[in-house]
Amino acid sequence: MTVGRPRIAQEKLDIAIRMYQSGDYSVKEILATNQISSGTFYREVNRLKLKKLKRKDDPSASHN
Repeated sequence: MTVGRPRIAQEKLDIAIRMYQSGDYSVKEILATNQISSGTFYREVNRLKLKKLKRKDDPSASHN
């Protein structure tokens, strides 16, 4: 038995992020098209930004 809200399909989030990165769509259009909440959308955007920053700051990624 699962408890809590159902998870959003990762495919919906991936599509929303691609739309956001293209710059061709407003956030309002992205949310309506993918039927996701603004909280879910911005949580994913921030998660990806943080992931990108961590890779950038990772000393093992440096070739010095």
